[in-house]
Amino acid sequence: MIKYEITQAQGIKLLKLTNLDSYTTPLSIQDIKEAFCAIAKAYQVEGEMRLVLNNKKEMLNNENGICVLNDYIAFFGEKVFVNLGCCFFDLESLREGDVTISKNIIKELLPQAYNAQPLIMAKYAKRCYEKKQDALQIAKGFNNDSIN
Repeated sequence: MIKYEITQAQGIKLLKLTNLDSYTTPLSIQDIKEAFCAIAKAYQVEGEMRLVLNNKKEMLNNENGICVLNDYIAFFGEKVFVNLGCCFFDLESLREGDVTISKNIIKELLPQAYNAQPLIMAKYAKRCYEKKQDALQIAKGFNNDSIN
C-alpha cells in the first residue's frame, strides 16, 4: 500500500506520494491506480479509470536510465488527472500554469531540495511544465490506447 498526503501547493489541490525511498521501483500499475483513485476521490470523482502512459518525452524521474515513477494520464469520464513525478493533479487545474508556477509548486513542496539545488530544481520545473503540456495534448487527442 502506498503512502500519500492530499495537500495544496500554489492553491492547487494535489496528492503527494510520501516515503518514496521505501517503495520498490518502478511503482506497480496497481500503486499508480491507487494514487489516481485517491486524488479522484479528493475531487469527489468516481467511475471507471482509463490509464494512458504520458511518454511523448523522457519520463520525469529518469535517473541513470531507470525510471522510478512513470508519468501517466488517468481519465475518469470527462475528468482527467495527471502525475508529474511523485505528485498527482487535476489536469484542468494546471492548464493555465507556466514554468514559474511549476517552479513555485516545487519550491513549496520540496523546499530543502529546492534550496540545496535551485538550478537543478528549475530545470526539473521546466520538464514538469513540458510534461503537463504533453498531457494536455494527449488528453485532447485521446484514443483507445489505454493500460488497464
